[in-house]
Amino acid sequence: MRINNRKQPTKTYKIEGAGRYALSDFCYITEGKVFDALCSKRQGVLTIKNDGFQKKAIVISTGGDGGFKDLLSGHQFSVDAGNLSFIPVELLASQENKEYPEPIIFNVEHELRVLRGEGFFNVIIDNVPRAKIVGLWS
Repeated sequence: MRINNRKQPTKTYKIEGAGRYALSDFCYITEGKVFDALCSKRQGVLTIKNDGFQKKAIVISTGGDGGFKDLLSGHQFSVDAGNLSFIPVELLASQENKEYPEPIIFNVEHELRVLRGEGFFNVIIDNVPRAKIVGLWS
């Protein structure tokens, strides 16, 4: 008999290699070609080509808009485009004079993994748990 445990991750997304990644709803921190590329993928890893170089990003569908919280740091996220995404900092739009929520920046030396489950996702950086994101529903 198979038991469905909703607390277990069901999908894993991974980016290998060093980099700095911003975690936010991409509608707040990207624009132009980068925004368009991210809109083309509802969930998963994608490669974004911009100004002659390629970078990988991870898009996680939140299943809707609302509030989300990192249970490890206490940071809260607003979501207006139905996603929380890991975007290389080189691809971020200028945040000057914008009143959007600040992203969390993660420094990665070897590997960024996102383990997606129903109603949550875990962030593992270089084999160390760094975030557990859950929805804040009333």
